[in-house]
Amino acid sequence: MNLMPWNRRDRRRPDPLRTALKSAGVRMWTLDLDSEIIEWHEGEPSVFAPSPGQRHEPLENYLGRLHAADRDRLRRAIARAIEGRPVDFDHRVWCHDGMLRRAQLLGDVERDGSGVAHTLHALVVDRTDHYRALEALQAVAAVGSAGGDEAPLQSMVAYLAGILRVDHALIGEVTDAGTIQTLAVYSKGTLAANFEYQLAGTPCAEIGQSPVCYFPSRVAQLFPEDRLLTEMGVDAYLGAPLLDRAGQLIGIMAVLHGGPIESPDTAKALVSLLASRASAELHRQHASDALARRTLLLSRCSRAFPTASSYVTRPAASRTRTLQGAPCWGGLTRRPARMRPQPSLGARSPRWRVRCGGNPYATS
Repeated sequence: MNLMPWNRRDRRRPDPLRTALKSAGVRMWTLDLDSEIIEWHEGEPSVFAPSPGQRHEPLENYLGRLHAADRDRLRRAIARAIEGRPVDFDHRVWCHDGMLRRAQLLGDVERDGSGVAHTLHALVVDRTDHYRALEALQAVAAVGSAGGDEAPLQSMVAYLAGILRVDHALIGEVTDAGTIQTLAVYSKGTLAANFEYQLAGTPCAEIGQSPVCYFPSRVAQLFPEDRLLTEMGVDAYLGAPLLDRAGQLIGIMAVLHGGPIESPDTAKALVSLLASRASAELHRQHASDALARRTLLLSRCSRAFPTASSYVTRPAASRTRTLQGAPCWGGLTRRPARMRPQPSLGARSPRWRVRCGGNPYATS
């Protein structure tokens, strides 16, 4: 028989509430309203704490780590909580890892027997991925709505590198020689010159085998033949294929970073979505180039053969009516006249037609 007291057995069991909060990336803290000291509860992710092992922090220190526009708002939210309203506050905070994260503060105050508030209990929910996904969707909408953009591919790589916070982003086209000719390159915060490189032996060669190709780390060691990865200091790689309407590979879209890519799931979804946009833009450019070549050819023909070119460039229905002897005036057509033997062919009298056996074109 287990004679261990219940309270000791409960200490050895994991707290289901803490386990659930830890899995959801939620941190708990309490604020002593008298001393204005925040206590971060242990056992939770410590990304929002001033340091991984620090559990206590003055409220002024926490306010100093907030975005400047959110400090007074947090003060007002605490004042409203003391008045009896629950806390639901969205703010930006600088964390000990150097990142500006979005957090949602949810909580309420605890009061004593006389109704005076003395402690604020709150949950800090990490909303960074949520807002980053919203920014990504806004970026996609901005790229798609820029109908007058003269360089849409360059805009895509700039948006992609800015939203995902990566060092490099590029869009390339597969050539007939089996190489990649870049069409837009964004590197270290600015647009870079285009270049051409071999597809074999690079992570780009793996793109056509899956919708998204992701190497979270050590990509330069995995592909030693690709010297460009080492020269650029790339550690993580994420790419997606550009496909034509037949599903054939025509290009790639890739992001490269010197460290781990933040929020890889969001990054995969964004790269895949923008890759479809880039494929449509590449197809539009090819169609536009083909139309320009055809127009140039017709203009050259019109200068060399003005009569023939005027007939070729005329609509098909108009050409048919003209050949049938039914010219068009203002959109109205005339019924073609019935063919009659010309006087020059010898059709002079009915007697002559009978003598020739009824053939007006026969010779005597």
